[in-house]
Amino acid sequence: MSHEMVWTKIHDEREALLAELEQLSDEQWRSPSLCEGWTIQDVVAHLASGASTSKADVAKLVLKHKGDFQAAIDAGVAEYSKGTPAETLAAFKAVLHERTAPLSGEAMLGDTLVHAEDIRRSLGLTREYPLETLRELGDYYKDSSGLGVKKRIDGLHLMATDQKWDHGKGEIVQGPLLALIMTMTGRAEYLDDLAGDGLPEYRARLTK
Repeated sequence: MSHEMVWTKIHDEREALLAELEQLSDEQWRSPSLCEGWTIQDVVAHLASGASTSKADVAKLVLKHKGDFQAAIDAGVAEYSKGTPAETLAAFKAVLHERTAPLSGEAMLGDTLVHAEDIRRSLGLTREYPLETLRELGDYYKDSSGLGVKKRIDGLHLMATDQKWDHGKGEIVQGPLLALIMTMTGRAEYLDDLAGDGLPEYRARLTK
């Protein structure tokens, strides 16, 4: 993807999420997301924080927290979630079309889509993502050295059933590409959307 196209897709996903967030009750904002220990408000706070943080800012935050990257992330969540849901929503809306990024464009697109799903799945909401976006993120995550992806998918053949996309060799794990992306990034809640001879092993890797 070109730099411009990546950011267009990021902004599209933020806008789609905003439209849904504006309809939520305060009770829904405070309900659990798929991110362990994070409410819906916490996830939105993370997205707002990420869209406001440059690579230089991240370096300073990690240094401040003595090299603990997760602590730096948590600090951003705490900052943007300390107010009411309406205040967190306003903060997210304010950075909707920002291009500030602590990560690469592809990583930011993945972070936006995956965390949007952390919200949607927990609330019973769905979105029909552009097939091209899912395909590009599938390619991005299959080669990722972070998030524990390689350890989860090594020796398995992942195969999308809703478009032409596959990766790896071995026993097959198949299903919608969205479910493959979400499980690659550690969301066990999507395992029930998958099938194949390799699913028991894949499930064991995600749930142990």
